[in-house]
Amino acid sequence: MFRRSVLQKKSDLINAPNLLSRFIPAFDTLFLNVKDTATEDLTGIDHPFGWLLSVLKQETADKETMRTTLLAALSYLDAIWAT
Repeated sequence: MFRRSVLQKKSDLINAPNLLSRFIPAFDTLFLNVKDTATEDLTGIDHPFGWLLSVLKQETADKETMRTTLLAALSYLDAIWAT
């Protein structure tokens, strides 16, 4: 059975002496439920990663939906690389 534990600090993952603890990167974690996020919200940020997430969101979709989503993402990438 899978157990989910709550990670309080990133330093909990790294076994470092206290002297080096200030060098452990600190950052917030965003847990994004891609499946429940609207495609427009993913692609509306106008960033390639959002378009990648829109394709990943369709992992279990039918072939035509996946094709349409993938072509839209590729069109976006072509447009930004053309500039």
